[in-house]
Amino acid sequence: MKKIYPQTFSRFKDLRIELLPNLFGVRDMEFYRVSSNAHFLYRPIEIKKKSGGVRQIYAPSGRLKFLQRRILSKLLEKVRLPPFVFGGVKGKSIINNASCHLGSKYLLNLDIENFFPSVNWQLVRKLFIDLGCDSSVADVLTRFTTLDYRLPQGAPTSPYILNLVLSNLDRRFFLLACSNRLTYSRYFDDITISGGKRLIGLEESFLEILRQEGFTINLKKKYLYGPSEDKKVTGLVLKSGGRMELVSMSGLLKYLNELITEGLSNLDGINLEKEKQTLLGKIEFVKSIDKVDGQNLNTLFNKIKWV
Repeated sequence: MKKIYPQTFSRFKDLRIELLPNLFGVRDMEFYRVSSNAHFLYRPIEIKKKSGGVRQIYAPSGRLKFLQRRILSKLLEKVRLPPFVFGGVKGKSIINNASCHLGSKYLLNLDIENFFPSVNWQLVRKLFIDLGCDSSVADVLTRFTTLDYRLPQGAPTSPYILNLVLSNLDRRFFLLACSNRLTYSRYFDDITISGGKRLIGLEESFLEILRQEGFTINLKKKYLYGPSEDKKVTGLVLKSGGRMELVSMSGLLKYLNELITEGLSNLDGINLEKEKQTLLGKIEFVKSIDKVDGQNLNTLFNKIKWV
């Protein structure tokens, strides 16, 4: 981790359990009460699947969510992420991610399967220890940020924790890409590799890294583009001549209205934070072309009832 995140972690090394309530701005009693009962402070939400059946998402309660946001702002976000990571990072969007690959002849899209469930509590605890926490502090922070031994989708800390857990995978992908004069970026679970050389011979090398790091690929979302094709990256289309376009304005309008009228059962994916950030990125892109259209889309977005 230190190779890819070179800053020191004195903030984590100096942490003691008795200092955490003051750091997070809560009373000692409330801190320990929430810590002891964190597992019970989630609200289960059932979302109907288009294909039938339901999936459950767990949203943290008000006080737990408040503390998770403090863990995010006071600790996690102090760890600088590398420039090729775009999902769940303030000030970055699908536009920044797609822009990295403008003008590339070849482009490979990969998607990590079961993104959040792939990260268990042992990996989260190991992350906090690697950052410099002693075992007791790591245990408490892990208790605040996991549910049923996994990263909960609804927790504000989950996307950043996942980015940090993936640091070794990112490092290996980046080094392999650089050694072959390719560009690498990751937006949540969407991995994109591009460049001026054919990627067929290298595709298996990237897939092997994923397997070695304990992740699997969603084969339905794997796609290799050639020189003559328009290339889709995180909801945007890369055109020849260095231009970007939205995949479909009418499709975006329809999707937003479905989410308003029919609820989250119409989500394209199961990663709520990714869906929200991707939609905001598309709206930002439209706004850069037509301010009024962008504002109208933003009004629709604000009507969606998220968990």
